[in-house]
Amino acid sequence: MEAPGFLTLLYIMWTLPRELGLERLPWENWTMAAFSLAAPQCPLLGGWLGGYGPTTIHDWAGKLYAIQFGMIVWLWGFLGNVFHDDDLREIRRAAGRRQAKAAKEAKQQGKSGKIGEGVDKVYMMPKNGLFKWVLYPHYLCEWIEWAGLWIVGGWDCLLVNEIATMTPRAVQGWHWYVERFGKEKVGDRKAVIPGIL
Repeated sequence: MEAPGFLTLLYIMWTLPRELGLERLPWENWTMAAFSLAAPQCPLLGGWLGGYGPTTIHDWAGKLYAIQFGMIVWLWGFLGNVFHDDDLREIRRAAGRRQAKAAKEAKQQGKSGKIGEGVDKVYMMPKNGLFKWVLYPHYLCEWIEWAGLWIVGGWDCLLVNEIATMTPRAVQGWHWYVERFGKEKVGDRKAVIPGIL
């Protein structure tokens, strides 16, 4: 997540309660804020955590196990998201290393090389982790992150926007992979949910 988004979330959580006449927010709100560091919709979440969601310890009463379970779900989603995003970045880094090596060898042989001029676009089919079954596992893992926050926040914490906006992008991306690499190479991989979508 970008720092400005998280700073916006903190600002909202710091100022909104005062405007709503709240003395302070419970620790659960601040914990959810800390776990939302990777969330792109921080202002929306900030408004919910800052005064339009649970605002007292009584609102959170009896939810300790849900909070703990939700944080575990969030953590697994977060780790999966980081793993799969890094796998995609590694394709680009590996291409950069190969291109730099080829340019260096070309320069040593007296040919023109492009050392340090950036990396040409490289498209490959990732194969690690959930990429074996879906083309956008980082989307799925982000949904798992949001599901963890939803478990913590309860029914009032509506985070369906992520799924609604990311699903069409994943389906469109699946079609791009089929056009780029062919149906045979894509195989049985789905866009975002193994075996389903």
